[in-house]
Amino acid sequence: MRRRGRMSGSLCRASIAAAVAMALSLGIVQAAPADDVGTATTVLAAQLAFIKQQAVMNKCLAASPTKNTPCIRRSSLKLANISDRRMKLIQAAIDGTEQACVLTVARQEIAYLRIWRDGARALNRNERKKARRLFISSQKIGDAQDAIQPQCFAAVLAGGG
Repeated sequence: MRRRGRMSGSLCRASIAAAVAMALSLGIVQAAPADDVGTATTVLAAQLAFIKQQAVMNKCLAASPTKNTPCIRRSSLKLANISDRRMKLIQAAIDGTEQACVLTVARQEIAYLRIWRDGARALNRNERKKARRLFISSQKIGDAQDAIQPQCFAAVLAGGG
């Protein structure tokens, strides 16, 4: 149940987010409007936290592919809580003055996290078929986001706005 069905996209996004975090900490990225940079970094931080917890859940699922274990319940509940918390942070970061692409990616991330939160909660309740259906349904949002986010965030975080 990897994010967007392939690990390479998650690793690529994690690499981009790590590079952006380093650039921000060094003070390299400052030219873009604060709203765009703040929203973009909030989305990237949410994606990193999500991917990290998703990897934990994937290990638990690999160990027990057919029945719930305490590991699966614990990790799916934690994923649901992280998704919920990160959705709220992204919503708080959005003020409506962001560029259209930043706003679109942020809204897509909220929708994506909402689906995964609901799927993780279903998995925690041992509703595996429902969880699987929800996880698979997130693929369309993930693909749309993958088409927009790299160019948009690169321009925003590099100061090209």
